[in-house]
Amino acid sequence: MYNNLNLGHAAFHPYQTFGLGFDRMFNQLDRLLQTSNSNNKGYPPFNVEKLQEKAYRITLAVAGFLERDIEITLQENMLVIVGSKKEDSSKKYLHHGIADRSFKREFIIDDRIEINAATLKDGILVIDLTEIVTKEPKVTKIMLNR
Repeated sequence: MYNNLNLGHAAFHPYQTFGLGFDRMFNQLDRLLQTSNSNNKGYPPFNVEKLQEKAYRITLAVAGFLERDIEITLQENMLVIVGSKKEDSSKKYLHHGIADRSFKREFIIDDRIEINAATLKDGILVIDLTEIVTKEPKVTKIMLNR
């Protein structure tokens, strides 16, 4: 994404001038931008809710999909939801308005987020997430070597 910027001879992310050790975070932000510009075209529609201070919920409308049609994976901070259905050639539609096409939805989640549960009921896929409470950051004094 930042390859086209004129940053001199070094190919640094623009934020590296004041932030060191955040390469992973910058890469995740780049992935987030790429994911938001993907070709999903809004299908399936979804909501992201904040239920409590550290509790979240992702809800997807997946009418017509069964549990066996949906795969949910978490890998390298990427929550990926894939739905795929086999076409039933025995059905003869006069009108086919209910979408049952395959889909892939991706969400980038932080290291401190864990997935509690995923349920599918009445065409609604619900994924509950919680932010893990971490210890308060401590201040460390660095002594100069002589």
